[in-house]
Amino acid sequence: MCTFSGSVWVLRFESQNPEANIKQFQMPSGGAFVTIKTVGYGDRYPTTGGGRLIGIALMTSGVGVSSVFTGFIANSFLAPRKKETEGVIAGSGDPKTKIIKIRHMLEEQEKASSELREGLVEVKKCYE
Repeated sequence: MCTFSGSVWVLRFESQNPEANIKQFQMPSGGAFVTIKTVGYGDRYPTTGGGRLIGIALMTSGVGVSSVFTGFIANSFLAPRKKETEGVIAGSGDPKTKIIKIRHMLEEQEKASSELREGLVEVKKCYE
């Protein structure tokens, strides 16, 4: 939508300038897409003040859209996983069952910690 409306407005401003290098609708629509994706080849560019203002708006919206998309991707990688303990402690059920599950998780955690310690000792020996 941004690309189409930007193309129409750029063409409207540029059609008033006899020296403009954007004279057909295909030119501003392709140029608007290139601008919104922040590539900008430089072969076609607005020459009027209004066309340049629309170009600035397209560039800004392109950076914004790309930033939001990148943020969503980064968030999917960096968001903490929901832990099992949250479900055990918050869930309804028998307190004895919860205690058994928590003890089991603690045992798993202790086992993982001891494996990490052993790995660290091996790495330390390699560097001594």
